[in-house]
Amino acid sequence: LCAHFRKMPYIDHIPILFLSVHQGAHHVAKALDCGGDDYLRKPFAACELNARVRALLRRGGIKTTRPTTLRLDSEACCIFVNNRRVDLTPTEFALLGHLCSRPNQHHTAASLLEALWHYPSGDGDPALVRNHIRNLRRKIEQDATHPKIIVSLHGRGYTIKAQVVHEQASSATNSTVISPVLHA
Repeated sequence: LCAHFRKMPYIDHIPILFLSVHQGAHHVAKALDCGGDDYLRKPFAACELNARVRALLRRGGIKTTRPTTLRLDSEACCIFVNNRRVDLTPTEFALLGHLCSRPNQHHTAASLLEALWHYPSGDGDPALVRNHIRNLRRKIEQDATHPKIIVSLHGRGYTIKAQVVHEQASSATNSTVISPVLHA
């Protein structure tokens, strides 16, 4: 369960304290290796529990801001960033949609050139991707110089840090598909 929580971007920053009757060092090691921040063996004094919780909170593991929600409307070729409508070009919408389709994956410029612009592997100019990412950031980020939604990691590529909702209207019914990841 702990390892599963650590894979969920919108809660991966929350400290996890294990409380257990298991006394063995291998239990402690396993709990910490799967993503736990601390381990407290039962029985324990309430003052020790309080002190460990305060220590975890002091380490800055709690974010008080709510995750950004991106709602993609494929019919209107627009998105809503926390309910603020943003109109995109078809290319920008396709790029953002591709990034949002796999929000926990890093997308390199080369892979984006292949997937969206259909360049053969190794061809295409990464500046094309950078320019479109820059344009997207100008439209959707609060501060495009310090992006928090479309994040890039040097040498690894771009990823989305937001809760993603895909809206697709069909002729018979309207349906909303919610991606289960934050994606924050």
